[in-house]
Amino acid sequence: MQFLIIVVGRIIAVFTTFYLFRLCFKSRNINFRELCFITYAGMIRGAIAFALVLRMPAEGLESCKPGNSCLTPQNYEVLVNTTLILVMMTTLIFGTFMGKV
Repeated sequence: MQFLIIVVGRIIAVFTTFYLFRLCFKSRNINFRELCFITYAGMIRGAIAFALVLRMPAEGLESCKPGNSCLTPQNYEVLVNTTLILVMMTTLIFGTFMGKV
């Protein structure tokens, strides 16, 4: 279910952003096929998301400073594992068909 939400959210974000900017500027440099490819290629990204999750402060890690609110070790593990699974799934699924796109 999370995978579907991420895919639909990415599609909506790319198309909405493009068409909102198109209202502000008169020139249109990207056609619909290119916009679909940009959306598809964006699904493969994930290293940045995984790196950001690893930098979240959790109890017992160096990133947790005294006085700051930090994640419990259980919540931290859930976030790291969920992000890693989603990154691997999108890379495998969308990366496999990149040659055909």
